[in-house]
Amino acid sequence: MYENENSSRVNEETTLTNGASQEGVHMDSATKTRKPYDGSKAHGVTPKNIVTILEYDNSLERFKMRYEYLVKEYKTIQVEFEATQDISERATLLKKKSSKESQMMAVVKVKNELVGMRAVIEQKEIVSQKGADFTILEF
Repeated sequence: MYENENSSRVNEETTLTNGASQEGVHMDSATKTRKPYDGSKAHGVTPKNIVTILEYDNSLERFKMRYEYLVKEYKTIQVEFEATQDISERATLLKKKSSKESQMMAVVKVKNELVGMRAVIEQKEIVSQKGADFTILEF
């Protein structure tokens, strides 16, 4: 460390800039805040990582939100396409349309895979819950 008047400032700047910087996390004088998930980005969960019923429910809800977000964007592209006669603009919109269709199909595919796993996840959860013990410890 530096032993001068700037040492505390250097330390503070290092602390603020060394923190993890994820999209959606905003640095505000050393506190992190995250906006609630709105479906605008893929949330990165794959079915093979889902082991509990709570993870299943949360993931299914996020896939639904993602799909609804993509549908909203898809409809916006449709409205823009129908509103313009510019050939170049329409070509760009058709490219965006194709991209959204691919994203929607991918979400549906993963959601279907997840739904297919529900019975297995429920069975594991049932076994896990049978072993639950509610014990009050002595004070």
